[in-house]
Amino acid sequence: MKFYEAFKNRPILNLFIATFILMFALNVFKTYSFYNHVASKIYQDIFKNFYIVGLLNIFMFHIIFLVFRRFFKTAIYIYSILIFLLCSTDFLLIKEFSATINPIIIDAIVNTNFNEADEFIQVFFDIKFFMTIFVFALISILVLCINTNKCRCSKNKSRSNKVYHVLLTLYILAIIAFSIDMTSKILKDKDYKEKLSKNTLIEFILANLDYVSSDNYISALKNIDKHYESTTKKNSNITAKTKIKNIIMIIGESLQRDYMQIYGYKLADTPNMQKLLETNHLIKFSDTISSGTYTNASLQRMLNFSNYESTLPWYDSLNIIDMFKILGYKTSWISNQEGFNKTQNIANSVSKRADNVIYLKYGDKDSLEQVDEKLLPYISKVAKNSSEYNFYIIHLMGSHVRYDRRYPKEFIKFKQNDINITKLNEKQNAQIADYVNSVLYNDYIINEIYNIFKDYESLIVYASDHGETLYRHKDILEHGVLNRFTLEIPLIFIGSDKFIANYPEIWKRLQKAKDDPFMTDDIIHTLSDIVGAKPLEFDEKRSLISDKFNIHRKRIVQDVDYDSIKRQIEYQ
Repeated sequence: MKFYEAFKNRPILNLFIATFILMFALNVFKTYSFYNHVASKIYQDIFKNFYIVGLLNIFMFHIIFLVFRRFFKTAIYIYSILIFLLCSTDFLLIKEFSATINPIIIDAIVNTNFNEADEFIQVFFDIKFFMTIFVFALISILVLCINTNKCRCSKNKSRSNKVYHVLLTLYILAIIAFSIDMTSKILKDKDYKEKLSKNTLIEFILANLDYVSSDNYISALKNIDKHYESTTKKNSNITAKTKIKNIIMIIGESLQRDYMQIYGYKLADTPNMQKLLETNHLIKFSDTISSGTYTNASLQRMLNFSNYESTLPWYDSLNIIDMFKILGYKTSWISNQEGFNKTQNIANSVSKRADNVIYLKYGDKDSLEQVDEKLLPYISKVAKNSSEYNFYIIHLMGSHVRYDRRYPKEFIKFKQNDINITKLNEKQNAQIADYVNSVLYNDYIINEIYNIFKDYESLIVYASDHGETLYRHKDILEHGVLNRFTLEIPLIFIGSDKFIANYPEIWKRLQKAKDDPFMTDDIIHTLSDIVGAKPLEFDEKRSLISDKFNIHRKRIVQDVDYDSIKRQIEYQ
């Protein structure tokens, strides 16, 4: 009763309303901003945010009352100021880095020097940021000006007691339901922090606890770094017999080769690659599969001397960046995917090893403006400042769901009528049309990258991290499930005139191997063989250009032999 009496009076109730509005607005902004938002659940998400933000805020007010009863008003003012500052910070982080406060950002702040902080302020504390602060401040001031004392329930003591008991009952039931939900998530080892983090102060506390703990993401990356250092030392004496000026590895996203013109698709969605194929500048491999059905599973094999036959963890193998650094190459990682994301820890840990590291995104927000062509100026700049020998990894957003966000408007060429798959409904055909447009745009991006390097001795290898189901199996749209459509990907080599002229034997061997069965966990062996390097884990039976390449190797993914599913019939 004492908390209720203190809570319902001005300015406590005003501060509760102000902090609730700020956190509710922030969480709605998250819902709209992050890529995995589903439009059909907008109202459901808004209701959840309203309920959880309100409940957690009341709970925090109650805790503060119990702990700081004598200084309740002062403590609530401090709490409200913290909420104001943290909400402003989260808005900035979502806008600029596609992330909210997390251990990686805390680590970056802790390890930032004065000059870096000054540059950050100059770049990101722009008019939009200060407008956000102004709007937050205006909302808070307006709410504080409301005379909530006039809005109180009747002075009739009996009626007031009834209202109190109803509110108390609802509050207790809500806390019990929330506690049961949290306990269930903890026992089932599910993410219980997501809901708690809807209160920005709790989010900040959890992020700091995670940062100082020994089992956090930062510690994991640093631990991986130690393993990589050890493996690099073991391979420090390797050399390259063949030094190619530019080797560019492009990692695509969610590209299923059946939807590419050069692989026989009915629509002309790879016109640039088709020209390169016809002029003998491009070799397409017809029987390549991914080593995983989602990005992390695929890249932990593709970027390291790691495979399903090995008993070693992937981080105990030499990675592709360190290999080329040992061989005397200047290495660059240029990415349009997430820089601060636990689901990308394979890419993050390998990218850290490069001489140049450029991420356009630092979280999982999906921006309509962050199309892959934004990478091109950075690629051009790095290429102009290149060394004698250079190795690049370029990580695209490619055809990541949502497909309609992967390309600018001028690449809207195909519509649902062009797709017209009778077994799919109108909405599904429209989604496939969006996907095909993303393939068309991806073709443009690859060609633009080729144009940057074509006048030099350059070899480009393109492979997608995994495929996409696209309703061809059990009415599934995306990836992450095992079927032939999530595994069957393009593998493409593109050579400049100078490369083909200087290394005709390598080009000839690649041509000869184009129909061999292959899995992307062995790309690192092929690239190693191309430059004539023999790291400790190199196996010539895994290299496409080797006479000893093992065409009979079983391709096992998630303990399933690909040959057992390769004849799956689509739309069944």
